Amino acid sequence: MKFSDFLKGVGRPVAYYPGLAKALGDAKEAIFICQMFYWKDKGDDAEGWIYKTAEEIEKETALTYKEQIRVRASLTAKELMKEHYARTEHQMYFRVDWDAVDNLWEEHMTKEHMTDGQVPPKHLTKGNVPHDQTSGGILPKVSSLNSNSEITTEITTEITTKNMDSEEKDSLMEIISSVAWSVFGNDMTTWWMVRRRLEQDCIHISGDHNQRPNPDQPMKIVVSGLSERKGQFSEADIWEGRFYRSFANLGLEITFTE
Repeated sequence: MKFSDFLKGVGRPVAYYPGLAKALGDAKEAIFICQMFYWKDKGDDAEGWIYKTAEEIEKETALTYKEQIRVRASLTAKELMKEHYARTEHQMYFRVDWDAVDNLWEEHMTKEHMTDGQVPPKHLTKGNVPHDQTSGGILPKVSSLNSNSEITTEITTEITTKNMDSEEKDSLMEIISSVAWSVFGNDMTTWWMVRRRLEQDCIHISGDHNQRPNPDQPMKIVVSGLSERKGQFSEADIWEGRFYRSFANLGLEITFTE
């Protein structure tokens, strides 16, 4: 039998992200979480509860009942998932706390960032920012009360107070999404987390949405409102250090600011 013919009878493949397995510290937990994500928007429960039998989960993921018990207990202990047993229906429901998963992933990415020895541009010594990590003339924030503080405050205020209408923001998100695969490669779990954050109302995205990325004539986009703290750094610090150069290589100069 040909391998391609064999695959037809194996069943539906399960999405699995090695990066998430590293963040969770367990591959089987990642498989379980990814399968819950697959069913997340396919149910009709407004609060996000998903009903699945142990047999269905085993058929979909190959996780045995004993493995499911261990995985469920671990995810519950980590406060990443809740369970609800409906006694009258004799049914077990699951609900993943996606905000908690987001936080876990961001913490994991922060640790990886520090392990790699990369220093966010705003935390470089003597306030120096490498030329290849600057764009659009936007000055980095400075903590000292010098002559640059007033200028930086004005620029930051101008960026953060510019409210984009939803149509314009959606257009810019489509542009960012169009090159996301080239930036994140096989680690699309990271892009999923980043996109969820960018789509929130508190995040402002400004730029010429009629332009398109071009390495010869880079398109400039400013993402502001990334003030959540991840240890000693903000999201803006981490994202600037991790993603700026990769996007810039594709003709999309994205500046991340608080």
